[in-house]
Amino acid sequence: MSSLTQLSDICQRLAPFGWAALLKRHGLNIEAPNLEAEIYKDISATIDRNILGFEDFISSGRRAVEPYIPCKSLLFHAFSSPNVHPGPGNSIVDNQDAYPTLTELDALENFIFSSHHGASGVAVRDKTFFEENFQSDNLSITVFAYQYRAGIRSVNERYADFVYSRTGVSRVGTAGPVYVPARRSFWTIPENGEDTIPVLPARYGLFLAEKRLATRREDVLRNPSDNRDYNFPIHKIFSGDDCIRNLNIPDFEFAENHLSEKLKRAFEAINVPQNGFDINHAPFLTSSKSGGKLVSLEPVGSSAILVPEHEETLVSIAEQDGRKISFRVPARGNNNRFSTSFQIPTFGGGLRLGPEYMNIRFQLMADDTVENVSDQFPAARHNDFLTKVRTGGYDAALFTDKTCDGCIVPQFAGPNPLTDKILPAYSLVTAPDFFPLCDQLEIVNWLAENRLTANEHFAFGAPRPLFNDRSRINPFIELPDSGNAAFSENTQTETVVAIVSMSVFSNSNSIVTKDHNQVSFLTDAASGVFAPGWDVSLVFDRGLNKSFLSSSGLGSPFPEDAKLCAALNSFWPAVAPDASQTFIDDKVNGVIPTAFPMMNSELGYHQNHPLVTTGIKSASTGWDGEQGPFFEGDF
Repeated sequence: MSSLTQLSDICQRLAPFGWAALLKRHGLNIEAPNLEAEIYKDISATIDRNILGFEDFISSGRRAVEPYIPCKSLLFHAFSSPNVHPGPGNSIVDNQDAYPTLTELDALENFIFSSHHGASGVAVRDKTFFEENFQSDNLSITVFAYQYRAGIRSVNERYADFVYSRTGVSRVGTAGPVYVPARRSFWTIPENGEDTIPVLPARYGLFLAEKRLATRREDVLRNPSDNRDYNFPIHKIFSGDDCIRNLNIPDFEFAENHLSEKLKRAFEAINVPQNGFDINHAPFLTSSKSGGKLVSLEPVGSSAILVPEHEETLVSIAEQDGRKISFRVPARGNNNRFSTSFQIPTFGGGLRLGPEYMNIRFQLMADDTVENVSDQFPAARHNDFLTKVRTGGYDAALFTDKTCDGCIVPQFAGPNPLTDKILPAYSLVTAPDFFPLCDQLEIVNWLAENRLTANEHFAFGAPRPLFNDRSRINPFIELPDSGNAAFSENTQTETVVAIVSMSVFSNSNSIVTKDHNQVSFLTDAASGVFAPGWDVSLVFDRGLNKSFLSSSGLGSPFPEDAKLCAALNSFWPAVAPDASQTFIDDKVNGVIPTAFPMMNSELGYHQNHPLVTTGIKSASTGWDGEQGPFFEGDF
């Protein structure tokens, strides 16, 4: 089926749901008998950017489909923007069929980048186009995580456009993914009110890319002008003879290899006796190549979504060959405790040799059962619990989780006629984000707009979005089909985690500030390196004598970081659920720390809370499974 036929079928399916009426207000008839002529005609005089959802459609856009330029294609903006809806007054339509599917959006992208634009008046791209306009040594077939964004969240921050990064951020959970068509994104709240956490996938596509310096401010999100090379997408790649004129792109599929090695690095860092365990095999070291089931890749047309594997619980007791894994807890000393967590000292001022924090509050008993150490002591003997954790001398059961990092590459069925240089994407599979619509970058903007410093609001750390990092990528991640490293030594220069644009256009768009409802799976929604961070860590390997970004320095298991950060009012993925109401310390930075205060309903009502004892509210647990604080007596 030709890409034009696919486009026609998509328009015909969606037209009755209100899209035909909406787009006619812009002078576009998606039910026209000659759709090809309709999509290329100039409708600049009738495009109405006062209609809700179209305020950030680029000012220079003038027709339904602009060849090779998605942001100038009105039809694509209407179907792809999370702010455009076909209901009356731009209202959301409850029927999910009223919105394009991810596969349909992929087909529309392919049409925009296809060779079927002879009737548009624009020169159709062939191999000569790329040979004449780009240096062959700078071209590569590159995997990008990418997402169409409202203007305020694009690289230029004015008009809606795609954003791209060689790094995607997926998040673990206890249930499968939930895609909400009206949001044009996946969502992290379960359907039907279930008590689960849906995993968050990331979408990846294949592009012909050019390596060059960032010459314009809008090339790179918050361009640091650092004289580094970036990879910029210039053309989407899909199989067949529709992609580039007179070329046949061979069939391809995406492949991955992910790596989880927190327990291996933990045992090596603290020199734990192995007691017959093989730390080079799961669960100490788990990889896709060795049969570990960490993620799956699901095709979406010519793109793919990476979906983290899920289980009923976020963490599980670590076992190998039927034996529970544990280690003998040493006594407190040499900076090996943080509260009731075991702390692996860092190297060289913050570089992690393994997971910085390990849970030691579950004891492996002689009969092979596991007991919560805190349950061994009644509340009145809390100090005895603390003494046991400080003294050690017992076997602490260890845990595993599904966090990991890896690579995604294309595998072609035949030689690629464009270039044989292929660059993989870096994939982070990290912890859930309980505030999915509040990203790291937004907090950075909020601080700047209000002329605030980070330590006025965050007791520890600060918002440091991952896209600003320029560290190496984990060199132990191997390509799926070989033992070669997926990321070369110069990835520190090539800025794998940066967010870039495809093109920059002059525009007269005003900044449109409005609430968004789209969840990001790119690096603006992830935290950069910060101890005790939660998305990624900076790990040091003694054998290589080098540091690099990796998931192996996160807590073991990852909630060990989460609870500490919440109590400390510090920073992970977007904002920390604020437990500082419970753990107030007015000596921290001289102020009472608070990030985003949570309501009592979010913290949970204690059974002795006055609103519960008077029958106004019911006792409940909060975001962390515990009950919130309350005042006793008169103040």
